Amino acid sequence: MAAELAAQRFERSGKRVIDAYDEMITTTFEVISDVNFSGGSFDRDQVHHAIDQYINEVGRVPIMDILGFPDWVPRP
Repeated sequence: MAAELAAQRFERSGKRVIDAYDEMITTTFEVISDVNFSGGSFDRDQVHHAIDQYINEVGRVPIMDILGFPDWVPRP
């Protein structure tokens, strides 16, 4: 289903340039949301935003870890 929707979006774009990377992120999110939230209603944009925020926060490496501070030193 997600692949079909992606193909439809590609087709609707006509001769306009589209961001394939962004499209693949959207398609991946559609697959994940179909598996996890099947049958339920939710605000797709809000969930996508929440996931992006989570990934941005978790993906950060504290400078104290880069500099090799011991684990017992509190992190901000």
